[in-house]
Amino acid sequence: MDNFITKSEYDNHAIKMSEKLDELKNNIYEIKILLATMPKQIIDECDSRYASKISEKVVYSMVGLVLTAFMGSLIYLVIK
Repeated sequence: MDNFITKSEYDNHAIKMSEKLDELKNNIYEIKILLATMPKQIIDECDSRYASKISEKVVYSMVGLVLTAFMGSLIYLVIK
């Protein structure tokens, strides 16, 4: 009779299995939520990187303009 289980053992196993299935369903739901928000996070990350690249270009352009104006004024003073 070692191969047989009692009704109470079966009920306990059924309850545990049901709880584990519910937990698995909740985990799958959480993963779905994370995957649904992931594209927006990726787009936001790329936008912020793009914005920093644009601001970097603006700063370098301003530095270039200041240096060009300075060099132009020096050349003007030398020629005058």
